[in-house]
Amino acid sequence: MSTSAISVPSNDELEASSGFKVTGRELIRETALSIVQRIHVEDKIRSTFVLKVTVPELRHESAVHEFASGMEICGANLLASDSSVPFPWLIQEDVKAENPAREFRLQDVAELLESLAEFHARSVTREVTGRSPVAVPDRSLSWLVANYEEVQAVVEPAIIAADPSRRLQQADHHFAFGLDRLAKIVDRIPVTLVHGDFDPGNLVYSRGRWRAIDWGLSHWNIPFVDVLHMLQRFPTREHLPLIQHYLESAASYGLEFDGDYQAWELFQHGNYAHDAFFTWWHSFSVTKLGMPVEPLAKSLGSRYEKIRARSPELEKFFKAKVGDPTNDDEPLSGQSH
Repeated sequence: MSTSAISVPSNDELEASSGFKVTGRELIRETALSIVQRIHVEDKIRSTFVLKVTVPELRHESAVHEFASGMEICGANLLASDSSVPFPWLIQEDVKAENPAREFRLQDVAELLESLAEFHARSVTREVTGRSPVAVPDRSLSWLVANYEEVQAVVEPAIIAADPSRRLQQADHHFAFGLDRLAKIVDRIPVTLVHGDFDPGNLVYSRGRWRAIDWGLSHWNIPFVDVLHMLQRFPTREHLPLIQHYLESAASYGLEFDGDYQAWELFQHGNYAHDAFFTWWHSFSVTKLGMPVEPLAKSLGSRYEKIRARSPELEKFFKAKVGDPTNDDEPLSGQSH
């Protein structure tokens, strides 16, 4: 029985839109956000492909997927898509069926970061075009601050649902203040496309190397969101050499960063931006998309608390790196001390 409200296109609809004559389907996974099926197709060199259908909020996925297709980072090329229908869908190569299972190891990270740097560098002009006219959403710290009333409207009920005993009272001011300081601190870091959920669960070994799949959480942000999301799974002692390797790879593609920031500082900013994005996304998923709060409660609460608790630390760093302007400590719209 289906647990999702997502409507999947029929075989006839797929054939009319893409030319794929579907003869059979197998469910790969189903969540509140997407349904993924393996489809069997007639008259193709390959016999199986992957159909992914998502909620409307992820309709930009095909635009980013198409942009990444052909780059080393892309694990499965996009073959067809329709982002204009109520539940957008795409068809991609069935790479997991064509490649044997393989363990992702620390030794594989450096090569993967090289591919990631290319993807980030090519998008830095913010010109992402293709068959999909859908705009890719900005979810950077600057967007979160500029739209804080909207952000607060989804974060506050999700935080209360995650921990009913917590009463925000003054707490949301500290969260807002932390976001504001973070946005100003990272203002000189280029904004690029990011994968958004760049971890081993969204990788596939294909054509001799590890590559990324599942671009649904892609958005505009500082690139260290992706770097942090991957490296946090490995021992801390390995982080700095890999960050340096990413920076060198990015520079080789023409993407360079403000020399006033040390490598570890850039990584730390990625940490904060990553926590800010997932605080918003998990809250949005609970408040607007109807996902159950229980599986997200622990990570949602810890990320929210991290930004709140480090407001003094962020203020100290802000003054050291950005300056100490007067009249710049007013709370964001809708907040009060």
